[in-house]
Amino acid sequence: MSKPAKRHHLIPKFYLKAFALEGNICVQELGGGSYTISASKAFSVNDYYRNSESLSVSPLEFEEHLSVVESNAADALRRLESQRYIGRKGKADIAEFLLAQWVRGEDFRLASNDFNNMAIRDMARRSPEDGMRLFHELSFGQLVSDDEWSSMWESYLRDEGPRFLTTVENSFSQLKGFTKEPYKALLLIRRWTVLFFNQPVLVSGDRPVVLADLKRITNSVVSLGLANTPQIIFPVNRRMALVLELVQSKESIKEMIERLQSVDWVVGTENQGEEINRLIALNSRERIFGHPLDNERLRKLSSQLKPIRSWESASDWSEATLRLTKLKNHVVDLFHENTRDELAEMLEKRQSSGGRSGFLFQGVNRCNKPRID
Repeated sequence: MSKPAKRHHLIPKFYLKAFALEGNICVQELGGGSYTISASKAFSVNDYYRNSESLSVSPLEFEEHLSVVESNAADALRRLESQRYIGRKGKADIAEFLLAQWVRGEDFRLASNDFNNMAIRDMARRSPEDGMRLFHELSFGQLVSDDEWSSMWESYLRDEGPRFLTTVENSFSQLKGFTKEPYKALLLIRRWTVLFFNQPVLVSGDRPVVLADLKRITNSVVSLGLANTPQIIFPVNRRMALVLELVQSKESIKEMIERLQSVDWVVGTENQGEEINRLIALNSRERIFGHPLDNERLRKLSSQLKPIRSWESASDWSEATLRLTKLKNHVVDLFHENTRDELAEMLEKRQSSGGRSGFLFQGVNRCNKPRID
């Protein structure tokens, strides 16, 4: 018997509650209408992080991992607001959360699909058809007829690629890779400043981690480079925004150590609050949200914007194509002398033993990395 669906949040419930009134938030569709909804139900999809494909791990491993990341960040953000100090451990917990939030949602999963499919398409266009067919069959663990392959071959070569979907397992692997220490260091070495506003002025959106030099253009590259973007902005709640600034000036080792341990506090101006809200709206994919009393502010922000449904996480997949081609060539070298009957027998034995080939998706997963330059 299948287990009942579980509501998984694309934006954490603890964060939504920071903008809530009696547990409810106002959600504004970009260029559309608005509605009030419980923070427990907003921005949630049933079983979004459930991995139903692997028997070797917990189906909810992804969701459980995010719960730990969110809990650590929520605690660090609470201490930041109450004590104005969190130390390097607290900053690291927040950095991991910001990175996870940047890549956990539907836009990144869709962008991963685009990225993967472009890499697979270019690999196919540069490969002999018979080798590509062998790689396809071994990847999916099943031989195909000549007629079936003819249609599949056409799909590999078309401009949008074969339209394979990124699996939950691959999405989880990407997130874990993107929140490792080298990526967190890109955030930790910045100057951390809290803008604190005397009045509750801030709203947020479905992409709450903002790279300040974002250009909101259809099909634009939105991973503009964590290493070089001037500011990374995150509205913590209605009165607080966290700003991570790139440090341009030279520092002594003592100054750098002190900065890594500290967070500056600055009183925000009305103009700064409006600019942060504008960047949030520009950065959002489909929806912005805030306190129910901010519904008019949300409406004005959305009136000039339409939803963007085709973000891309990288514009250059050539390295992924090369790595995937190398993997494909290795597989073909191993099995190209086998007859069709031998291949069928091998695949049948593998299926009966509960195994799977997985060459293709495993290779794509290794190749698909967000741009950080």
